[in-house]
This record gives sequence, C-alpha cells and structure tokens, in this order.
Amino acid sequence: GEATVFMSHAWGAGWGSLVLAARLGASPTRHVWIDCFAVRQWPGNAADLDCRGVIRGCVALVIASPVLSRIATTSIEWRTQHKDLKSLLDKLDRSMKGLLFPFRLWCIVEIHAAIAYGLHIIVRAGNATCIREDGVITGVLNDTENAAQMLENLSHVIDVESASCAVQADYDREIGSVRSGAGVRAVNSQVAGALRGAASSVREMIFAVDAALCDESDALRNMPDSRLPQAVKAAAAGGRTELLHELLRRFAERQHAQMPRRRRRNILSSRMLSQLGERRRS
Repeated sequence: GEATVFMSHAWGAGWGSLVLAARLGASPTRHVWIDCFAVRQWPGNAADLDCRGVIRGCVALVIASPVLSRIATTSIEWRTQHKDLKSLLDKLDRSMKGLLFPFRLWCIVEIHAAIAYGLHIIVRAGNATCIREDGVITGVLNDTENAAQMLENLSHVIDVESASCAVQADYDREIGSVRSGAGVRAVNSQVAGALRGAASSVREMIFAVDAALCDESDALRNMPDSRLPQAVKAAAAGGRTELLHELLRRFAERQHAQMPRRRRRNILSSRMLSQLGERRRS
C-alpha cells in the first residue's frame, strides 16, 4: 500500500535505530517510506530524489535518532543552559554530528516540507541492542537510557541553520527555501516541540500518542485509565492540542464517574447557583 509515514534519518546513524523508530508502538498495518529502499541508486533517479511529493501524501514524519550519552548531560545549570549546551555541541566532531538529524541538511529539508504540508512531526530516540544467547542473536532491545535527557537538551539549542551538507550550493538553496518559507524561527520551534514531546514519551514510556498522530488511534483508545495522566503529559509536552483536549475530556469523564454521588450533587448545585447569579447580574 501507499506510505502514510515518512521516515527521516541521518545516514550516519545505525540501521537498528531506524527500524525501531518505525516499528515501536505502530499498528501492524503501518506503511512507511524509507529512502534507501525507495530511491533508485543509479542515473535517472531525479524524480526519486524529490522527497516532497512523497511527504505530501503522508500524515506524519517520524525522525529516527540514536542516543548519544555525551549530549545527555545533567550537569548544566539552567542560568547558562543555552550557552553551555551550544558549547557542548560545537565540540562534537563531524562524525558524531553526522549521527544527529538537526545537523543534517537533508533532514531539515524533509522537516520543512512536512511543516509546509501540515504533517505531524515525531521524534524517536533509541539504540538497537542485540540480545544474545549462547552467541546467537535472539532478539533486539530498544535501549532508551539517557534518551529523554538528550532530547530535552537538544530542544534548547535547535538551530536549523547549523545543519550542514557536502555541497555549499545545496545548503544555500535549501536554507534559503526555509527562510523564505516557514521561516527559521518557526521550524526551530516545531522541532523543539517535537523533541520535548519525544522526551516526555520516552520518559513515561507512552507511544500511543505518537501512533494516534499517524492515524493509528486504537492504542490510545484502548489505553487503561491508569495511563491517562502519562498520555496527557506526553501530548502537552509535544503541543498536540487536539489529542490533549480529547485526553483531558476522557480523563474528566472518568474522574466524574468515580466521584461520590453526594459530592457530585453538591458540585452541580454550586454550578446552578453560579449560573443563577450570572443571570441576575445580566
């Protein structure tokens, strides 16, 4: 079938992280677009290289990122947070920056296209770790240790203009398109929000919110009431207002249903008295 989710990733990062980002919390029927499978690697592939047409037909863009513990520091004071984190990122060598999507121009191009076409932007961070028994790989674990802190730190220093690529003409053209399109500040803001939402999701281990953004609502609909507060946090952190309103409505309904009848009657009486007072004043 046609893809509904566009997978964005830095080519220097591990394959396992990309697969886990596409699969974790997803519906079994999800169809994703991954460039290394879909783009022909020989002459005559100009149409394949134009990702915008594919992105336009999707509902969400999912960005896969490995976890770099070096960026997950917690020893930075909030007063100098931006300056210290910027300094930390500036010290990363080129190979390490090549693992992270904010420093890859073509990831920024895909994000800008997603914003232009109104797609949801989702970030997933984790490292694929093989599970071995007697030297045989029996499974793969999504290692998210330090992921939340790394994502939170990155959210404070996002600057799409710091992305790079091999050809300066490509940079000038594409960053120029961002400046004249959604604008650098708007793209930075959207990415920062997605990073904060991702940090909350991995901290609370809630992935049903992301799935709902991909038009896969079953997991969120069937979520136990005990997990609603965590889902509310994840939706609020990522600025997912429509889902947040729906979750708050559901949470309020559950709270109301569990409230003792006598107390419920008193609250209703208070509301009626308040409404009556408003009518008299008008």
